[in-house]
Amino acid sequence: MAPRENIFPNDPVNWPEIVSYQLLSHFVELGPCQPSPLDLKLNAFPKKKDSNDALVYTARQNIAIRGHSECVDLNNRGNFLELLGLFGKYHAPLNAHLQKINSKKYNRLTLLSAESQNKMLSILAEIVRSKILRDIKKSNLFSVIIDTTTDISNKEQFAFLMRYVNEQGNIEERLVALVTAPDSTGRGLFEVFCNITEKYGIDWKKRLCAQAYDGAASMQGKYSGLKTFIQNENPNALYVWCSAHLLNLVIVDTCDCCIVTKVIFGDIRALVEFMRARKRTASFIEWQQQLYQNQRIRRLKRFSNTRWTSHDRVIVVVYEKYGALLKALNFIASANDSDGDTSTAKSLILRISSFNFISTMVFIRQIFSITTPVKLSPVKIN
Repeated sequence: MAPRENIFPNDPVNWPEIVSYQLLSHFVELGPCQPSPLDLKLNAFPKKKDSNDALVYTARQNIAIRGHSECVDLNNRGNFLELLGLFGKYHAPLNAHLQKINSKKYNRLTLLSAESQNKMLSILAEIVRSKILRDIKKSNLFSVIIDTTTDISNKEQFAFLMRYVNEQGNIEERLVALVTAPDSTGRGLFEVFCNITEKYGIDWKKRLCAQAYDGAASMQGKYSGLKTFIQNENPNALYVWCSAHLLNLVIVDTCDCCIVTKVIFGDIRALVEFMRARKRTASFIEWQQQLYQNQRIRRLKRFSNTRWTSHDRVIVVVYEKYGALLKALNFIASANDSDGDTSTAKSLILRISSFNFISTMVFIRQIFSITTPVKLSPVKIN
């Protein structure tokens, strides 16, 4: 029989007791575990292996990686560690590695810490970004889509997307960067734009053919907007008002120009606020189960002033569950609760039972059935 070191040349058993830093770094890059010998091909340990399945899975599913606490004696230590524990049941070397970590209070190298996983995520992100940038450079021409929004800490987040045609002739729209913008003026946004393009080697002065933003002054301002600063360097960068934002403004102005639509949205807003109470929501759900068996239970949600697709979602619920909504309001009005609930429920019954409310709701529902799919599919309308 051939010596073991010849059969499995990369087996960790063959590591010398004292190794150089370069050799140690090489094995550290292989990950915290080795594959089972039963899974090996040609009786040789692989030079490179994928030990990041759990991390890639959590990233693709967009779920939290770490738990609130990762103590060994907890039943739930977070998605990442629990997923590794599940993998370990079918992977002996990984299971041995996890048991070794859990049996010791101090471990010098586990590759399972938050710092290690954040670094690994950054590496994976750069791999994906480099693939996107290679495809963009092959396309020769591209356009940019930029938008900003404030996060929970009131910092301005700058989203940088690029739109291009790939080698198969299909239109691609990819997020390239998401950074914090210290200055939300046109000049400040232009500096962020230049920093991103310089960092990733994007030749926007020659290959940028179009730019699309919303209607904010800092974006499309004639003298100090972002599009003006870009066109000063590249006159061929045609500015296109974002179709989704533009359609949103059209719907807003159309609904605001008519008193009847203002009244109906005011009635629906009052209805949503009234029905948000826990007992009233429970009554609404109960009547849905009785009147609309084997159908999806729907709930009323608040409007968003900037996203008019939320208005469509609320009208759909009122339109499809109108009978259950009336039954719930009648039940609340006849219940021996506070006088305020009774009077409000009766008032809402009169308002949503009127001819103007029903006819306008049906009319707006027909309009939103056309505009909402278009608004949610910007690729098809550009």
